[in-house]
Amino acid sequence: MTRLASLVKNGHTYTADYYVSRGVVCLHVSWISSDGAWKSGDIGTASMPEGLRPAMPISVTTCKINNQQPIRVVVGSDGKVIWSQPGGAQTGDAFYCLVAYPVA
Repeated sequence: MTRLASLVKNGHTYTADYYVSRGVVCLHVSWISSDGAWKSGDIGTASMPEGLRPAMPISVTTCKINNQQPIRVVVGSDGKVIWSQPGGAQTGDAFYCLVAYPVA
């Protein structure tokens, strides 16, 4: 796989690295969560290149070892990667997510 670029915010707090190989994009997302519930934000200060964006939004939910609320990650067809913490208590722990999808 070829690493193409990173979408980085706040130096290291949020990072989204994307790779491509044989028509498949793999997006590795890592971030450090904020304490509190019902928060959301974007990952990265730029959008993914147009040729690597999914045809429609892809939504995944992370698993958490501490059994608190999961984090939802959405890769939008506009190239933005966003996260949200729906309800419940949250920790300030780091989270990771891997999203893979074909390029049209």
